[in-house]
Amino acid sequence: MRTTVLSVLAAAALTGLPALADSNVSDSRKFAWGENVGHMNLRDAGDGALGVRIFPDHMSGWIWGENIGWINVGNGLGPYTNDPGDSATFGVNIDPVSGNLSGYAWAENVGWVNFDTAPVIGTDGANYDEESGHLTGFAWGENIGWINLGTGASYICALVADVDGNSSVDFADLNELLDHWALQVGPGSSGDVNGDAVVNFMDLEILLDSWASTCS
Repeated sequence: MRTTVLSVLAAAALTGLPALADSNVSDSRKFAWGENVGHMNLRDAGDGALGVRIFPDHMSGWIWGENIGWINVGNGLGPYTNDPGDSATFGVNIDPVSGNLSGYAWAENVGWVNFDTAPVIGTDGANYDEESGHLTGFAWGENIGWINLGTGASYICALVADVDGNSSVDFADLNELLDHWALQVGPGSSGDVNGDAVVNFMDLEILLDSWASTCS
């Protein structure tokens, strides 16, 4: 069990984090559900500027729980270590091959949320399919129980290459990327599709591979 200490609260504060990019979670597919705590919104924190952004191998930003407050999924400098001996190191990672999620999010009011659930519950574990943009399965909150990210026709959707967060990959995203070509930027901002804080051919390749994709 991870140790909760004051350093976590400092790490989770809104100040002192790297600048986060606008959320790429779809406005029409943005809610998770906790049976014990109600809806959780992955997009609209800080009018989208602090909402969750999904990259090929990690997540960043904040979830807003209507009954529990903020949940921090990572500061953008992923993939994250999640060192059990250092409670200030945490964040949600994505396996680029299987899509299975791992690592921890932190909620000041309810504690740790574990996304590494596939080893326990199999195909119902938390998972992200980069091709479709679908985030599905269940995470586990140590104090709030199961959180449903989506099952069946119900899922959260986020396209990695959706730079401007309008639920599609199109010329607007390409233009943003090219306008910042070869520049160092904030993780996930200004066309940095893969979250490494540099806009280059790796970002362009991901964008072109998902060209004309939409969240539906």
